[in-house]
Amino acid sequence: APFRYFVEVRAGLLEALERERQRAELAQREAEAERQRVEEERQRAELAQREAEAERQRVEEERQRAELAQREAEAERQRAEQLAQKLRELGIDPDAL
Repeated sequence: APFRYFVEVRAGLLEALERERQRAELAQREAEAERQRVEEERQRAELAQREAEAERQRVEEERQRAELAQREAEAERQRAEQLAQKLRELGIDPDAL
């Protein structure tokens, strides 16, 4: 009977040990899945940040182009005004041309 008891206790301990091993494996797989999920989320956030920075740069470049076009238009208006003034000094009505 003592040997039978020993065998039964041993079998119970081995079963409990196997269940613990399986739980540990499951926890490890779940932790790895969570790590991968977090890494994917980090990569998505990084991509979104790069896209936002690219958009910010595009908007800034567009603003600079608009500013340059405005300065060029003002310079052209001033040149036209100067030419009109010279024509008036020569006695020519620029609006009649």
